[in-house]
Amino acid sequence: AAADTDKSIYKFNTPSDPYSGLIGVDLGSDKQKGDAVSPVHFVSKDDAPFLILHGTADVHVPFAQSVELADALRQAGVAVTLQKFPGGGHGGPVFQKPAVRELIKAFFDKNLKGMDVKVEALPEAEVTVVPPPAK
Repeated sequence: AAADTDKSIYKFNTPSDPYSGLIGVDLGSDKQKGDAVSPVHFVSKDDAPFLILHGTADVHVPFAQSVELADALRQAGVAVTLQKFPGGGHGGPVFQKPAVRELIKAFFDKNLKGMDVKVEALPEAEVTVVPPPAK
């Protein structure tokens, strides 16, 4: 589900947005092509566990898409952890915080090594990105 945002370097639902460019037509004008590039339409109970890290101020991929994917995975019975980075963008220093790196390590330890470790999203207060003061 793409969303418009004034902060975006892309204008979603236009021929120049990355999604429309990928499918070759305006997003939403060809359901079959749109569904073909949407991971939500490929979710199944057999999927591997997911760890999704996403900034709410991401101007490339709307945060709502990660929420939609996480919901679809949960409905299919797939283990999923959605780590929200309030104010975070498409990458950046928040992704390298020690607590985030530990979350990623725990996810892989549990799902690749079979270790008995807890994998849960960090408190938002630990991963909120505060914008620099306006000049």
